[in-house]
Amino acid sequence: MREGARRYLKLATGLALSCLFLYLAFKGEDWSVIAEQLRSARYVYFVPMAVVGVYALYARSQRWRLLLEAAAGRPVPMGPIFSASAIGFMANMLLPFRVGELVRPILVSKDTGVSLSTAFATVLVERVLDLVVLFAFALWVLATAPVPDLVKHLTIIAGVVAAVVAVGAYGVAVNRERYMPLLDIRIIKFTLQISGQLTICFNSDDSFNFCRKALRDRSLAESCRWPLRR
Repeated sequence: MREGARRYLKLATGLALSCLFLYLAFKGEDWSVIAEQLRSARYVYFVPMAVVGVYALYARSQRWRLLLEAAAGRPVPMGPIFSASAIGFMANMLLPFRVGELVRPILVSKDTGVSLSTAFATVLVERVLDLVVLFAFALWVLATAPVPDLVKHLTIIAGVVAAVVAVGAYGVAVNRERYMPLLDIRIIKFTLQISGQLTICFNSDDSFNFCRKALRDRSLAESCRWPLRR
């Protein structure tokens, strides 16, 4: 199939799926109620909401840029990072299992020349930082507000899990010569499986070939090593 025909087929498939899911989302709804809600909505809040949303995305992209530049050792343009972040967060909302966290590093690696392993590693560090901040907020809430016992127990469990992960990462860093070869094998197998799923999601061989090339060069193994470097 020619490239032009393939592009149009992908576009038509995407539009057909969008129409199908819109139909399923609104099936059985009372359109008169929807119309009334639309008429009574205060659209003046759309503009500040859009501004705040874009700024929040820019702030998160700037944070990711700092990590990418620290890991790559060179400046990284903001445009591709912002674009990859927007696409990745959209994929998180539309697709299961937070696929956008895999889409983001793949896109930014292709557009900026940063190695795929480095991009994956910075996303991992981002999530660890988010976990630390959320756990700190949870402890503050537990100390200042009455909360159900279930929330307290879940917070304690989350803290224990975070501590175990941190200790495990430190143990791998200290004994990297022993454990990194084992992690390399598991990372390669896992990423090949994920890249195959991305091939299905995007109906394209680009994601699979890109990940496979990185794995062949053993660059993806660095996605564990960079955050654990001394």
